[in-house]
Amino acid sequence: MWLHHQSFLQTVKQSWELPIEGYGMYKLQQKIYRTKELKKWNRETFGNVFTTVQQAKQEATDAEKKFDRDPSEANLIALNKSNAVMVHALTLEAEYWKQKSNCKWLEAGERNTKYFHSLVKKKRVKSTIHRIMEGNQEITSPDRIRDSAASYFENLLSGQVTQSSATDFPFQFPKIPEAIGNNLCLIPTEEDIKETVFSIDKESVAGPDGFSSAFYQACWEFIARDIYDAVRDFFSGTPMPRSFTATTIVLIPKVDSPQTWNDFRPISLCNVTNKILSKLLYRRISQALPELISPSQSGFVPGRLISDNILLAQEMIHHLDLRYKNSNLVIKLDMSKAYDRVSWAFLLIVMQKMGFPTRFLTLIKHAIKNCWLRFWLTEKQRDSLNQLRD
Repeated sequence: MWLHHQSFLQTVKQSWELPIEGYGMYKLQQKIYRTKELKKWNRETFGNVFTTVQQAKQEATDAEKKFDRDPSEANLIALNKSNAVMVHALTLEAEYWKQKSNCKWLEAGERNTKYFHSLVKKKRVKSTIHRIMEGNQEITSPDRIRDSAASYFENLLSGQVTQSSATDFPFQFPKIPEAIGNNLCLIPTEEDIKETVFSIDKESVAGPDGFSSAFYQACWEFIARDIYDAVRDFFSGTPMPRSFTATTIVLIPKVDSPQTWNDFRPISLCNVTNKILSKLLYRRISQALPELISPSQSGFVPGRLISDNILLAQEMIHHLDLRYKNSNLVIKLDMSKAYDRVSWAFLLIVMQKMGFPTRFLTLIKHAIKNCWLRFWLTEKQRDSLNQLRD
């Protein structure tokens, strides 16, 4: 909604271009924080969207009645002006509900305010947690639900002390070529950084700082230099500030009637600054994946399809139905919450064995450490916890 206003870019630019002393990521952090003054601009420019719509409708009705009594040219001009104001107010209201509903498939057409409003209501009803089972006990108090959620996910997201970080392995890991290893730590070019920023879906939900990638893409002309400096700062070895790694966790039901916390899928909403750096790291790692991952592993590697595994599994099960003299056995192994439970220290040791440079592993550590999570159930049910991982 803001992006379409004629004074938006100028307002952001005036705030953004005020000088700030400091290093790359610190400067970007402070400029983003200062830009939150847009809240004041929003109140002064848009006010209450719904009140504005009602006022515009009333003014249009009054102008129409006045024109009916006296169809003069002056009253006609006033009627056309009030109708234009009403249409603009209704358009802003529709845009507001569209953003709230996060409806991506409908890009253009007539206003769909009622449709978007209904989507928002359905999302609120679906996301509201009225009761939860903790063992054999049913919890209905909002405060106890919040505390139960914080306890469950803090335990889930905290590392467990294990002996899995031993450095002696009974087998050899595949190693990345030296040329790829040298490229991993290179400072990204401005073209790579810009491509990464614009590859982030501008309709994606914003992180805790409230700024989506649509903001970065719309203001790119005058914020690009600070983004470049922040990325170079990170790839030079500076840890991310907590404002970059701050994350909001929302819960998406995996079933129609969730009973326990295990029936919810935690989704992390990261700040765009975090996404930019993470995507740049991912693009670097993806260069090495074909050299490290077995050809039989068809997922998570560019150019391979995970659906191939489905066909392979079907063929294997089909052959098991054939009658053989000896018995057949299929073992399916699945690690619940794999990313949340695997020791990061163990993964970093494995990456070191695979030939990843120490400097690149330091970048990985900076990307996953010092993460502050805000746990969000509803407007009143929220809590914060520090992600403590081994």
